[in-house]
Amino acid sequence: MKTETTTEPQKGHESPWSIIQTRTEWAPGVIMVSTAGHGGFWISPEHLEKIPARWRDYAASWSHGWGEQWYEEDVSAVAVGAYVLEDPTALEILPRVEAQYLPAVEVTP
Repeated sequence: MKTETTTEPQKGHESPWSIIQTRTEWAPGVIMVSTAGHGGFWISPEHLEKIPARWRDYAASWSHGWGEQWYEEDVSAVAVGAYVLEDPTALEILPRVEAQYLPAVEVTP
């Protein structure tokens, strides 16, 4: 399993999904990467505390052992959009995405 890193991903390097073909910095410490078949966000350790544990766990489960810093483009990326980038569209759809994809948490009184 890969561990938390402060080293930003670079074109030509490995990612959870394959070799990085493109890399776009959306904000300091927020990098979108794409590969031949998939992609997603890498976030710096400073941003991890902004993302709730349930989303960090979900992202880690889809990062092929690379940890909590990688957020795949299909579902997990909405957490980066909402909690790190504070994007209005991500904030709007977040409740629906959470309801559909995150496991229900039982609350005991």
